[in-house]
Amino acid sequence: MLWLMTYRPGISAATVATLEQAQAGMDTTAQFDTVIDLLGRLGVDIRQEHLGGACGGLCEVHGRRVVFVDLDADAATRLEWCVRALASLPELDLVYVTPALRDLIEGVRDS
Repeated sequence: MLWLMTYRPGISAATVATLEQAQAGMDTTAQFDTVIDLLGRLGVDIRQEHLGGACGGLCEVHGRRVVFVDLDADAATRLEWCVRALASLPELDLVYVTPALRDLIEGVRDS
């Protein structure tokens, strides 16, 4: 079974504000790397593909959780999709997450 959460460009103002606040302490690339690392440690496969810049996110493929990262999307959008995927994982509460990343996760949960 395959299901894909797609997020279209047009990030909400609240999400943009949360991303900007979190970026004050860490740049987008470092945040993205941290999120990708944590997804991997939680058993999620990461696939970086050229998808046209309009989709990405978490899905299940043959019983495995996979996050598709759209290489055609801008860095902030890729970060948001990955944070949304991370925020949806129930086991996230079982691992340590830095306060800055926790704020970012809560920001996308609230939007």
